[in-house]
Amino acid sequence: MLKRVELKERRFEEYRGQVPDALFSEVRQLAGKLKGARVLHVNATSAGGGVAEILRSELPLLQDLGLAVSWQVLEPQVDFFTVTKQIHNGLQGDAKNLSPQQWQLYEDYNRELAGHIDAAQWDFIKIHDPQPAAALEMMPIRQAKVTGTKWIWRCHIDSKHANPSYRDRFVRYLAPYDGLVFTMRKYLLEGLEPKKLAVIPMAIDPLADKNRLMDPIVAREIVRRFGIDPDRPLVCQVSRFDPWKDPLGVIEAWTLARREVPGLQLALVGDSSSDDPEGAVVLERVSQAAEGKADLFVLADRADDRAVRAFQTHADVIIQKSLREGFGLTVTEALWAGRPVIGTDVGGIPLQVEDGRSGYLISGPAEAAKRTAELIKNPQRAAAMGRYGHDSVKAKFLTPRLIRDDLKFMLELAER
Repeated sequence: MLKRVELKERRFEEYRGQVPDALFSEVRQLAGKLKGARVLHVNATSAGGGVAEILRSELPLLQDLGLAVSWQVLEPQVDFFTVTKQIHNGLQGDAKNLSPQQWQLYEDYNRELAGHIDAAQWDFIKIHDPQPAAALEMMPIRQAKVTGTKWIWRCHIDSKHANPSYRDRFVRYLAPYDGLVFTMRKYLLEGLEPKKLAVIPMAIDPLADKNRLMDPIVAREIVRRFGIDPDRPLVCQVSRFDPWKDPLGVIEAWTLARREVPGLQLALVGDSSSDDPEGAVVLERVSQAAEGKADLFVLADRADDRAVRAFQTHADVIIQKSLREGFGLTVTEALWAGRPVIGTDVGGIPLQVEDGRSGYLISGPAEAAKRTAELIKNPQRAAAMGRYGHDSVKAKFLTPRLIRDDLKFMLELAER
C-alpha cells in the first residue's frame, strides 16, 4: 500500500551563492534545531506533477541538513485514482458529486492506509493533497496521538471555490491535523478552523536539471528537433493535459493571435501523471482539435526535462491559461528562464506574474491573443519583462526559501 521512494544524495552547500547569504544561514540554523527529527512524507505518486517534483528536490536537502526524512507513495488501484481525481476536481469547484459508494471506496482505502502508518516511528507526518488526506481521521486516536507525533496536511490545489459536498467532508477529515499548509490564505476551506495554519507558496529548484539556465543556441537546436522552425515566433504552454489547464483555450488564443502574427507557432508540451486517469481523455480532445492545423505541435510525454527547459528558454511567450491553479510551477520555471508569461488571473498565477512587469494577467482567449501579439511585436518589452520575472523568482520562489518556511512551521508545531 505504501512504497518508499529512494532519495538521491544532495548537498545544501551547493545553494550557497544561489540565494542571499542571510537566507542560507537561516536555513542551516533552523535545521540545526530539528536535527535528527524523523519526518514522513506521504503523497500519491513519485512521478508526474508538481508535488512529486518538489519533494524530489526538497527532501534530499532536508536529509543533508540533518533530518531523518522518508518519502512514501500510494500504490492503489485505478478505481481509487478515478475517485480521487474527481475529489481533486470537486475541491477546485467542479459541480459533479461522488456517489455514496465512491466515498466509501475513498474512506476504506484511507482506513487501510492508516493501518500501514506507525505514528510512533515519526516526529512529523506530512500528508500531501486529497488522496491520503483522510488517513488521520480513519486512524484510531490512541495510535495517532499517544506518541505526540505532529500531523501536517499540505494542500497544493486551488480550493477557494470548493464544491460544498467535498468541502464539508474535508473539513471533517482535516480537523484532527495539528497543522495545515496552504499556498494562499484564500484557499482555506470555509468552516475549517485549523489548530495551526501556515501560508507557504511553492518554489522551484534552480539546480535541478529542469531549471538550469540554458544557452539560447542550445535551446534553439533542441526545439528545432521537434519540428519547430526556430526562425519564426513561438508561443508555448507547458502543462499536464488536464481540463483545468485549458489547452483548448490556448489553441483558441493562438488561432486569434495568428491574425496579428502570421506564422506564429504553438507548442503544447505536457506529460501525464499516474494518479490522473483524466489525462488521456483531455489529450485525445487536444489531438482532435490540433488535427490538420499547421504550426501546432502537441508534445505529450515526448519532452524530457532538458527539452522542457529548451522550450521555456526559446519561446517568445509562455502562456499559462489555467482555469484553476494552486500555484503554477510552470509559471515559475518560465519566469526563471527569463520569459514573459501571459497567465489567467486565477489561483497562484497572480502571486507570481506582476501584470505589466513580468507578463500579463488575462481573463480569456481574446485577451491572451492580444497580449501575445503585443509582446512578439515588441521584443524589447518582452526581454525587459523576462529579466524582471527572473529576478522576482530568485528573490521569492527558490527551494531554500521553501525549506526555511517548512522548517519554521515544524518548529512552531514542535513547541505546541
